[in-house]
Amino acid sequence: MLQKILDDESEPVEGEEHLAALTAGDRVPWAKARLQYFAKGVNKSSLDAIEKAAFCLTLEDEAQDYDPNDHTALDRFGSALLHGKGYDRWFDKSFSLVVFSNGRIGFNAEHSWADAPIIAHLWEHAITDDIVSIGYDDVSVCHPKYRSIKLTISTFFKSVCDMHNCHMVEYIQSVYTSHYTLIM
Repeated sequence: MLQKILDDESEPVEGEEHLAALTAGDRVPWAKARLQYFAKGVNKSSLDAIEKAAFCLTLEDEAQDYDPNDHTALDRFGSALLHGKGYDRWFDKSFSLVVFSNGRIGFNAEHSWADAPIIAHLWEHAITDDIVSIGYDDVSVCHPKYRSIKLTISTFFKSVCDMHNCHMVEYIQSVYTSHYTLIM
C-alpha cells in the first residue's frame, strides 16, 4: 500500500498544500473555514474521511536521524515531529505517524496531560509487541486498502490557507526546541 501511495504521481489541487496549516493555529478561523468550505460536496466527504481515520500518516520527503555527536540533529528531529513545516501536519488528530524518507519514524501527538501519556504507552507497546508477539514472515508483505481524498479549493480559500500557513511559519519561528540525551 505504501508503495502505491509513493508511486502516485497525481498533483494536488492548487491551494491544497497549505490546507493543514488551518488546523495548527487559532481555532476560530479553522471553524469558520469548516463551515464555509467543508459543509458540502467533495470537501465534506474528504474531511469526513480524515476525521473518521484513526490517525494521519505523514510521509516526509526529508530524512531525520539521531547522531550522538551532533545534538542539533536531535533538535531537528524533534522539531520535525513537533510541527514539521506547519502545513504538513494535520493537528486535529489525536496523533499522526510521521515516516521520514530514510525510514526513521516518530509521531506527533495531542499534548494534553491525558492524551500524551496514552500515546506514549501505545507507541512503546506497538514497538515491542510488533517485534515480540507478531513478528515478520520472510517477505513482510501486507496489502491494506487506502483511498486518496479529493478537494475543491477556490482561489479565495487558497489565500485563506496560505495566510494561515504564514501564521504557522511565525509560530514555528517562535518555538525553541532543544533535546538532550541523558547518559548514565
